[in-house]
Amino acid sequence: MRTAPRCAPQRPTEVARRGKRLTHHGFSGTPLLWLRKMGDFSRMPASPYDHRVSIHVTGPMHTRLTRLADDRNLPIAELARDALREYLDQQEDVQGSRKHFTKGFQRRIDFIEWQLFVLLWLVARSFAYLISNASGKKLAPETLMEQSLKLAQERRVWMTDQLLNTSSRPEEDQ
Repeated sequence: MRTAPRCAPQRPTEVARRGKRLTHHGFSGTPLLWLRKMGDFSRMPASPYDHRVSIHVTGPMHTRLTRLADDRNLPIAELARDALREYLDQQEDVQGSRKHFTKGFQRRIDFIEWQLFVLLWLVARSFAYLISNASGKKLAPETLMEQSLKLAQERRVWMTDQLLNTSSRPEEDQ
């Protein structure tokens, strides 16, 4: 029966206590020699990565990863983290991903747009009712909306100037 390989110890000092020979990073020999060559680990900053994930890849995948890592002068682990980060950002069902945020934001914008449409429709119906009662002519809300939109398109520049001038005035003048 085949057993799973043991994970590498987290710290070189753990290896040194076990008395095993190391061949990590091109250093071989006794653990004490290896520790001397590597330096004092108490001054090393803590890694921001506190969880470990292991994967198995095919030979061709490893070859491509190695070439890519050499071309970019990055460790394979950093390439794998970048690929995993990109994959997670593209998942819309993973909360916190970019796609999830974008989809949620789009839903909120669609809802606000729907609310604006309902409010405009209610305002148009109210104005149509008031105008119909005041003038004695029947006015449909659709006609009022069409006329309002047409006039807004014709006077777009003038309306923009009015909005900018109103917003740029000091508060005491208003």
